[in-house]
Amino acid sequence: MAAWKKQLGAVWAAVWIGLPQAAAETVTVSEPPPQMIIRRSHGEVEDPARLKAITDRSNHLFSLFLAELSLQRGNAAPALGTYLTMLERTKDTEVAERAMDMAVGLSAFDVAESVYRRWVALEPSPGAALRRITWARNMVRGDFEQAAAEWDGALSQADDGRQRQMFLLAAQTAVQSRQAAAVLEDKIHRAALARPEMPEAAVADAVFSVLNDRGSRTVAALHRLAAADGELLPPTELTLRLISRRRPEILGRFFQSAELPKLPPVWRELRVAALAADGKTDEADALLKQLLAEAPSAELYIQAALLEGARKSGRAQTVHYLERAYRSGTQEQQSRAAVAAVLAALEDKDIAAAGKWLARIRAAEYAFDKLFLQAALARTKSEWGQVRRLAEQARAQPSQEGRFFTEEDFFGLYLEALTREQDARRVLPVLNRLYREAQRAGRTERALDVLYRRGLLYADRLNDSRAALADFRRVADSRPNTESLNALGYTMLQVPGEDLERAFSLIQTAYSQEPESAAVNDSMGWAYFKRGDARAALPYLEYAYRELPHGEVAAHLGEVLLALGEKERALAVFRQGLAGEGAELVRAAMRRLGIKLPAAR
Repeated sequence: MAAWKKQLGAVWAAVWIGLPQAAAETVTVSEPPPQMIIRRSHGEVEDPARLKAITDRSNHLFSLFLAELSLQRGNAAPALGTYLTMLERTKDTEVAERAMDMAVGLSAFDVAESVYRRWVALEPSPGAALRRITWARNMVRGDFEQAAAEWDGALSQADDGRQRQMFLLAAQTAVQSRQAAAVLEDKIHRAALARPEMPEAAVADAVFSVLNDRGSRTVAALHRLAAADGELLPPTELTLRLISRRRPEILGRFFQSAELPKLPPVWRELRVAALAADGKTDEADALLKQLLAEAPSAELYIQAALLEGARKSGRAQTVHYLERAYRSGTQEQQSRAAVAAVLAALEDKDIAAAGKWLARIRAAEYAFDKLFLQAALARTKSEWGQVRRLAEQARAQPSQEGRFFTEEDFFGLYLEALTREQDARRVLPVLNRLYREAQRAGRTERALDVLYRRGLLYADRLNDSRAALADFRRVADSRPNTESLNALGYTMLQVPGEDLERAFSLIQTAYSQEPESAAVNDSMGWAYFKRGDARAALPYLEYAYRELPHGEVAAHLGEVLLALGEKERALAVFRQGLAGEGAELVRAAMRRLGIKLPAAR
């Protein structure tokens, strides 16, 4: 849009002074009096038609300028509407290109398709911009064979900035579609090799290579990426996360083949994280101390804090490093350190410290993460209404993803708040609706989240264990993780006639996945007790109650202690359980067992 942009400055100078605040919201294009005649100083009469054309163009430019202002203020929909109106008036392909950018950014794909068709009609012989947009359209639509055929031509006609965008769009699409990763792999690889100094090209090559299990290609792409991006830009960070999840050993191969002293500082810091993730904490600690001695930085202090957390050295040392990072870092680093400190405080249930560090998250790019952590803090305090309100506030954010947390993380908190805060019978139809919506949208993971939460509602609040079992079985069949296996196994223990040994096996599998989970330890202890082995049950339940002093765990531990003849300890546990969350479960267990607490002295 160079032709339009060059004139926006002049429009700014001419008309901005005195422009009302609301002008960016409502755009009107006034027409001049039809017969206005302007006389030049030497007496020549200006042509009215030419004057009208100039005036129209100025008005069009002004409207586009106001649309850009509206977009900057977060009012994307009115801005797009203005561009669509201007496209009809001007028939300008540059306006079409900008309207396409806006529509795709808003995920208004029907509007984008309409703009594309209008653009094709305006430009029967496609130029460079339309060829590039056609390629992007085919990528979004899933026509990857056609996109592969168009790649070389569209890329060769694009300028440097647009080429970078094309590589990033290709990488993003490959992550979402294995077919795209397979079809375009060789095209992307050859184009990336021809652009060794372009970080985005190396990012795309690394992404396509790791998705296609090309270890050597991925390592080579990482070497080019380290040389081209010494700052670790966001696309590079995302690429490294993808590789660490899919093929973590590739990062080890990269660092082993690299000359560490020649790597940019931020990449050497990454080596610390890679060693820690690989469980080599002593090596990571030694390298970190070396780097801190050479040039201490906020980034290194954050790494040191994370390493202390991984080594479980205690929160005091972790917070010490995070404080040093906060004092010396940029606003982004300060906010990242604060996020880590909030997480550490929440893990220790230190509500005051979590609130203090939350207030120190100020960088704009962490706004979504801050909302999530505020909701997590409210969850710790059982403020379910606040959790739900924050989740609704998050849905109104322009971006549904932070640096650490995503919309799906927030949705999980929202589901928990929904099922905890409101009447169970009223919540059930809401969960049913959310499940249907997730299914229709093809969001399998979200549908499973709703099923899991509905199962808990059936089990914990509606006393319908068989309905809960049906939901938990569906979740465990599709997503056999710790939560689903534990929920299914534990619920089977509660239902007469269910296979006790099968339940025990499910809980054992959950325990092997997450042996430090208090909920799983509670299930393990209860399963042993149900099998008649109270002695084996005891250590699991004692651990669970230390970590999660909830009434349900207290009821289990108290009953096992009674079975072992330790009545005084059992009564003490029951008394503690009656004073905390889940006290009704303790009372129910005591009634069933015929236990009455002696009057307090």
